[in-house]
Amino acid sequence: MPKVIGEMSGEADVKRFYMPGLKIEDECPDCKKTIHWDGERDYISYPVIGGDTSVNFNFYCDACNKNWNVKGSLSLTVKL
Repeated sequence: MPKVIGEMSGEADVKRFYMPGLKIEDECPDCKKTIHWDGERDYISYPVIGGDTSVNFNFYCDACNKNWNVKGSLSLTVKL
């Protein structure tokens, strides 16, 4: 029977990690417009797997020219 042996850890060698299908919604802290982070268009740079998995989702509001980050975490699971 197949089984997973070991685990990945450290920085993934991916400069632009896209996640098609994932969308995150937030409100602009200045003008209150609803903004979407879209995993098909937006990306995470060099995500870390295992250990500190915190990532920043970068948002930009074109209505008021505001940039901000939303902190999250990333996990990777292999299932057989």
